[in-house]
Amino acid sequence: MAATHDYLAWNRTRWQALNDLMEQGVTPEYIDGGYEFNGWYLNDIKYQKQRGKSYWWVNRDDYMISSGLLKGYQEVKRYPFTRWLLLKQDNVFVLHKMAEDKTNGT
Repeated sequence: MAATHDYLAWNRTRWQALNDLMEQGVTPEYIDGGYEFNGWYLNDIKYQKQRGKSYWWVNRDDYMISSGLLKGYQEVKRYPFTRWLLLKQDNVFVLHKMAEDKTNGT
């Protein structure tokens, strides 16, 4: 029961973060929101996997919904939720890809 609660709490929080991001004007094409989100908004039978991106219909990954911080991304916002199984608060993160530094130091 606790694990089911935790999954549903995480999923509700993830969708809240995704909906908030879209309400701010970010379109699904710029979001790696996970299998269900990308499948719902971006499903394409002709989709070709792209190196360095998730395999579920990711066009651009300027924004990512994650359960933790990731290298190359900066935190935009975090959405807390409570886990029963571990009796702790956890977070869903909205991350934004940082611009790559293409200088060579000269």
